[in-house]
Amino acid sequence: MDFQTEPFTFLILSEYSFGVFFEEKLDLETHKKVIGFHQSIQELKPKWLRDTVVSYNSISFYLKKEFIQTKNDLLAIQNYLKEIWGNINHSEAVSKTKHHSVLVDYRGDDLKFVSAYTKLSIQQIIEFHTKPIYTVAAIGFLPGFPYLLGMDTRLFVPRKSTVPTIINKGSVGIGGYQTGIYPHNSPGGWQIIGHTDFELFSFENPAVLEVGDTLTFVANRV
Repeated sequence: MDFQTEPFTFLILSEYSFGVFFEEKLDLETHKKVIGFHQSIQELKPKWLRDTVVSYNSISFYLKKEFIQTKNDLLAIQNYLKEIWGNINHSEAVSKTKHHSVLVDYRGDDLKFVSAYTKLSIQQIIEFHTKPIYTVAAIGFLPGFPYLLGMDTRLFVPRKSTVPTIINKGSVGIGGYQTGIYPHNSPGGWQIIGHTDFELFSFENPAVLEVGDTLTFVANRV
């Protein structure tokens, strides 16, 4: 059963989970609303909440089953979320995030392909990739892998048609309108334009980057 409310859609995902979905567009303003909403909920620590997963324009909630017995319990949560939304200060919420500078050696294996596809010089690619302040919109695919909002649309390139077995840890890639960093050696289909030694994940510090954090790339070598 789904419930429609403003400014989001309340969607049942399973017996003990639901999603809150905002506007369909994946832009920074929508994502700031998601971040502010999520931070407010985390600070309140509702007793029915087991875990959350944040994405570009949605939050998935995983519930403690002892608090969800009837439809009325879900309706009560919906009303609770509407009340939280009405009290959010978005600018204050976003200010609680962290900023990171990531040093990149722009000599990736696919840099020449990206240059040919975009009809940009390698110097222009580096300039356009390092200029934005990116926002961490989601963490996924691999532990610590950041999906970043804010890339210059002139850098769009398609993902690889054949996925390599191994993309090296620290590879900086572009896939479609997104850019990100591989935190581990893994298969991957993004076009690799550089490499960084920035550590994205360890068992001692699994949350180096968090959703809502900002990031800039800095060219180490041109």
